[in-house]
Amino acid sequence: MSAQAIIRCYKRIIDQLVSGQYPSMESIMDYIERVGLKASKRTIERDFEAIRNEF
Repeated sequence: MSAQAIIRCYKRIIDQLVSGQYPSMESIMDYIERVGLKASKRTIERDFEAIRNEF
């Protein structure tokens, strides 16, 4: 994934988290796919870890 795609994915994950709800991994994966990004469950788990470490 390009750096730009990674940042877009991070933003989409953060958008889901700050919506006030506690989305499941599956709903986040579905959302990521709906907006046109491809990511496996493991990739999203890594993204969570990276977001946690950065913010």
